[in-house]
Amino acid sequence: MKQLAIVFGLLFFSFGKAQTTNLLKGKVMCDTLAVSGIEVINLTSEQSTKTDSRGFFAISAKSKDVVAFYSKEYVFKKVVVVSEYFQVERWKVNLIKSAIELDEVVVKNTKLNVPKFTYEQAAAARIDKQAAHPKNPFVYDGTITNGMDFMEIGRKIISLFKNPDKPKRKKQPEEDFIAYAKASLNESFYQQKLDLQKNEIDNFLSFCKEDPESKKVFINKDELTLLDFLFKKYKEYLERRTSSN
Repeated sequence: MKQLAIVFGLLFFSFGKAQTTNLLKGKVMCDTLAVSGIEVINLTSEQSTKTDSRGFFAISAKSKDVVAFYSKEYVFKKVVVVSEYFQVERWKVNLIKSAIELDEVVVKNTKLNVPKFTYEQAAAARIDKQAAHPKNPFVYDGTITNGMDFMEIGRKIISLFKNPDKPKRKKQPEEDFIAYAKASLNESFYQQKLDLQKNEIDNFLSFCKEDPESKKVFINKDELTLLDFLFKKYKEYLERRTSSN
């Protein structure tokens, strides 16, 4: 009986340890060259850091966290963390050189100028975030002090998928969540980032609309909130589609 209790104790300890946040160490490369200055963002915990001159980075994470790698010179990459990444000395991440510049994006043969963030706007957002979540200067949490603000990065990424075919309207009383989601993000976002077929997009958005949270997303009209909501619902959508098969 004593041996059985020890076994259960070890299993409980192992499970608790697996859920603990650890320091994820990695190296970002493009072909055989290390890449510096890449924004490494834990989308789950909203922490961020940058790769150093040798392409190295370290950020707090745990299994199933979603980590993104962002730079206007490389293709945006998003990876789900698995336990194996913590068992190697350096997790290697390969990026692809981007064929477009972030400052000027061409979508459907229409030139789209990405809006710039002023220093004052970025500083104000960063100050508000730091005031709400003060950091302990003696504890390393995988982030860089005064690094690029997570909200600012997210808005720049979303701007790549803006639909330029439909001009913004001040008043849209007949618009609902589905129309808002389609107007904010074009088909390439749903097909490339969510891996949906063209004929699945309406079904997916209808699935999202069933969630009461979709009303808040629609009313707030915040594109970063919309993006986070869609990624969360996509996981549920995949689970439901898998179970139905």
